[in-house]
Amino acid sequence: MQDDYFGMCLPVPGVVGLAGPAGVGSTLIPLSTPGTHGVNDAAAHFLTNCTGLGNAKMTCGKVDAVTFPRTSATDKIKVFEGYANYMYLDTKGLVTIGVGWNLESGGASSTAPTAVLALPFRVRPAGTGTAAGGGNAASRSPAETSPGPATDAEIEAAWKAIKKCPKAKLVTYYESKTNIYIDDSGPDNVLDQRFKQHISDFTSDLQGYYPGFDTFPVPAREALLDMCFNMGVGMAATAGHKATKGHKATQVHRATGLHQFVKLRTAVLSRKWRLAADSCHRGGLGKDANGRNLWTHDRFIEAVAWDFPKLA
Repeated sequence: MQDDYFGMCLPVPGVVGLAGPAGVGSTLIPLSTPGTHGVNDAAAHFLTNCTGLGNAKMTCGKVDAVTFPRTSATDKIKVFEGYANYMYLDTKGLVTIGVGWNLESGGASSTAPTAVLALPFRVRPAGTGTAAGGGNAASRSPAETSPGPATDAEIEAAWKAIKKCPKAKLVTYYESKTNIYIDDSGPDNVLDQRFKQHISDFTSDLQGYYPGFDTFPVPAREALLDMCFNMGVGMAATAGHKATKGHKATQVHRATGLHQFVKLRTAVLSRKWRLAADSCHRGGLGKDANGRNLWTHDRFIEAVAWDFPKLA
């Protein structure tokens, strides 16, 4: 088989099934012509979703020159998590900014923490209606008509205003509730830096929780990264014990984060990506549940194709 073709001749019903048109025999599928051969399942996802690969060569289940995570994956995480350069409340009612940057990581606070006061917040220019805010000068407070660096008092007032809002709304809901924002126009602004740091931190967490993580197909790692970004690795469940003589009672703690997904971890460590796809469904995702769960599912299905060895 030529290196610049991705083809499979093994009959694997319901897994990759690279049958020719109308299911007649097996076929070799040039990577440069995705979506034209009637392929299904993992191969279809691989060919249609691996943008920018062109005629990348498949060798022993790996694609040359593909870095983790792909830009398409980090862009999706931004969409799923939501993004704003002003403060908003997450699903737990915690003040957040950027892509899921929890500004109350030290604990819920009714006042702005010192670290928040040190962020480069600015007062909205009057009359702007995009990233810097909306409305018009006539409806704004005097502070908003004098754009520039926000004072501690202005940040504190904005913090308290956001804390009074209902939680878990679309991020755009909070735009009119605050008059300060962080300038994100530069290529390496503080919000972009924090997002990249989160990606790095969660990747390290996944490397610790999943031995061999760096050898997994890129799409599988992206699926796990999205789940970790959403809920963290978490902690394993602990069994409770009744109080006995000389021993205090211990409380039962349910598993949290990725520790809840026992079948998923077993599938991942066995590199059974189809089983992983069937074991990654999350609850509590709100309106984006179907889209986000489907995207993660599809990345595991895509990993099936990446993990197939080259056939001689």
